[in-house]
Amino acid sequence: MVENRPWLTFFSHAVLIAGVLAVAFPLYVTFVASTLTLEQIMQVPMPLIPGDQLLQNYSQVLGAGNHDRLEGASVLDAGEQHGDGRSSSRSARSPSRSSPRSRWSISASRCAASSSG
Repeated sequence: MVENRPWLTFFSHAVLIAGVLAVAFPLYVTFVASTLTLEQIMQVPMPLIPGDQLLQNYSQVLGAGNHDRLEGASVLDAGEQHGDGRSSSRSARSPSRSSPRSRWSISASRCAASSSG
């Protein structure tokens, strides 16, 4: 038989709505942040109303692209750069035990040796 309990229906709908909000709110905040300037994002509290920088931000991101990958360098391989131009001690990809750059240089030198000879 089908049970008709209004409080159970209300409770189950309330839990479902809370779950949807828990997932949707961070996505909404991310979208709003993409429409704001950096100064507006850094305000405490950050505005929750979309800004007027949507076209500028998206055209900058989509227009800039990742041209480094086309030239053979990866953003992950580049490591973090400090303001004075020196690299940080750890790359974003390099684990503490082994260095992927050393493996890359070894495999690159093997490819160069095999293709030249």
